[in-house]
Amino acid sequence: MFSKQLFDQYTDKFKKFLSVSSQFDEGYKWTALGAWEEHWNIGATNFADMYDKAVQQGEGERMWSEKNDSAKSVMIEFAKMSPEITRDIFDDLFRETSDVVLRMNRFVHHCDQMLVDLQKTRPSANIHFHDNYKMISHYLAMKEPLKYTLFDYVSFKGLLVKLGAKTVPGSREIERYFKLTNIFQKFLSQDEELVELYKQKLEASGTTPELNLFFAHDFISCCTNSRYGLDNY
Repeated sequence: MFSKQLFDQYTDKFKKFLSVSSQFDEGYKWTALGAWEEHWNIGATNFADMYDKAVQQGEGERMWSEKNDSAKSVMIEFAKMSPEITRDIFDDLFRETSDVVLRMNRFVHHCDQMLVDLQKTRPSANIHFHDNYKMISHYLAMKEPLKYTLFDYVSFKGLLVKLGAKTVPGSREIERYFKLTNIFQKFLSQDEELVELYKQKLEASGTTPELNLFFAHDFISCCTNSRYGLDNY
């Protein structure tokens, strides 16, 4: 576990940062969420086209990739090659009746299988960009933002070190990541002043969302990204 005293200190730093800094640059997540909520439809006739719109271009795509050969581009190839299988693996991923780690691992397994099939027509396809949980966590966070958030292991580990954690989950312990980010969210949401400052900051960037676990992710990002300089507050 981490030190609640140190957590509270970083909460205060986060409040001071939000109240005076103009460098808050996390709104792209909300842009991506808006595109997902507008376009995602598991029953869409043209699954590849629907996925392409839901995982949108532009500001929100900073979450997915900035490369032409990316998780998004490969998934579109999967959806064109095997639309019903692709639909099924997302349906399984979002089925909350089974363990999240098992669902994520099954998703990776099916991507591995489809990659083999894709290589028959495009031999240069040697990676699907879904095997480190990061991209899959994005799907989960878009679908259930009150329960999941984006998996950024380096920043997460960095914050736990700052908070004096005696043990740090490994890079594959995604379930502990979701558990701890939910704990962060609970503590952060109890600070009414912080919540108000956070909402004002989002509104200033053109976003008026309901509070969800992106709040915890923004806290992690701001505490660990050196360009925000929270340790100076």
